[in-house]
Amino acid sequence: MNTENVRLKYLFELNMGQSPDSDACNMDGNGVPFLQGKADFGIISPSPTTYCTQPKKIANAYDILLSVRAPVGDMNIADTDYAIGRGLCALKSKTLEPQYAWYMLHTVIDALRSYATGSTYDAVSVDDVKNIRGTVHPMDVQRRIAAYLGRKVSAIDDLIANKNQLISFLKEKKTATICDAVTKGLHTANMRSSGIDWIGKIPSHWKILTNHQLFTERNAKCSETDAVLLSVTKHLGVILQSHAEELNLATVAPAETTEGYKVVCKGDLVMNIMRAKDGSYGISGYDGVISPAYCIYYPRQEVNPQYLYYLFKTPMYMEIFKNYSTGIAEHRMRLYPVNFFKIPAVVPPLEEQNEIVAYLDKRVKDIDELISLTQQQIEKLKEYRQSVISEVVTGKVAVE
Repeated sequence: MNTENVRLKYLFELNMGQSPDSDACNMDGNGVPFLQGKADFGIISPSPTTYCTQPKKIANAYDILLSVRAPVGDMNIADTDYAIGRGLCALKSKTLEPQYAWYMLHTVIDALRSYATGSTYDAVSVDDVKNIRGTVHPMDVQRRIAAYLGRKVSAIDDLIANKNQLISFLKEKKTATICDAVTKGLHTANMRSSGIDWIGKIPSHWKILTNHQLFTERNAKCSETDAVLLSVTKHLGVILQSHAEELNLATVAPAETTEGYKVVCKGDLVMNIMRAKDGSYGISGYDGVISPAYCIYYPRQEVNPQYLYYLFKTPMYMEIFKNYSTGIAEHRMRLYPVNFFKIPAVVPPLEEQNEIVAYLDKRVKDIDELISLTQQQIEKLKEYRQSVISEVVTGKVAVE
């Protein structure tokens, strides 16, 4: 069989993305859908949320979209024309069978990732992509491989889809469990109107208090130069900055010194006011410091901070946080303290708060463990899919 290892620059037209001016971007559907990077990827094709009226680089329908920045190597197929930013490279096959081209690129990802460099995040250059070698078979063999892998990979993808559906169900169950506990309690009780339409009825012995009654803003500044630096993430809450960097979740680059950073104490509610509408806040388990761009609140009266965290993570509160955020554009919306303090909170007696927290800690832990186990199974299936593609494309397994 006449097989060659050929550099990608001879097999594809490469189009590295370039970010448009921020003023040309919107979330109103005006212009061409815009993809900044892997964050906009779907399972096979992108799911854009941003649009661009003055794109600088365009990927055409059926181009293969390759993530070239943090993380390197993820791929999608363009289902329409897209404006692409610096995190992506579009590849258009010159002579390869289109489906074979998609599978062949899967076999060069590990080699491409080995070239990734960067002080803040990993990235590869256009030359790195151009010079990676891929396996090329005669056209009739490419077609046979594409047909075989189409069937084989489809069966594996069906299994992955079923696992993803299970994860979606578990996440919905977790949300429903939290919502019921923090708005209705754990025991049968007489209900009364909260007096607030979006909250509805609450147990008759519970209170409605504003966040101003519950919290005080902490504005103390750090005088040390090497204090423990913290970060806030949507899904993990308050974590060490070093951990956020390991997980590629850091949203603020670390400064050379922590002097002037805001002091955080255990039990504080720490909020990224720019991403509060997306759920980027949490209760700190650490004493440390955080960027001055964040807001820190500590309880003013007898309250379990973890109960309020569960309350604020419900869909209705995340929507309220969004409604109370202000700014001249969607991507500049911020939940400032003056508006955060106006938001009413559902507050049971402290004993019930503690009971609810203990119950939810266990239930959420059990559900999260099931989600984690299912995600591990998905990763195993993805590894198997990758090995099948690699063995067939490289000729280790013959296809008749």
